[in-house]
Amino acid sequence: CPGYIESYSGEDVAFQVVAHGPEFEMFVSFRNQLRQNPELVHQYNELKMSCEGWSHDDYRRKKSAFVECVLGQKNK
Repeated sequence: CPGYIESYSGEDVAFQVVAHGPEFEMFVSFRNQLRQNPELVHQYNELKMSCEGWSHDDYRRKKSAFVECVLGQKNK
């Protein structure tokens, strides 16, 4: 059963915990890309807000496409 942390500050906060191992390195790479590029953060936040009311599957598909695009830019 997944756990969660609830914020009582009124801020909209999310945490993602990633297991250690090579199969999860893409999450760290994606995080690093966001840290280095404020415009990517803006685009990512806009994407997430634009999906309000979408099904979880549709949201995940759109978000995955964005993540794959960002990671693909890193490899160029």
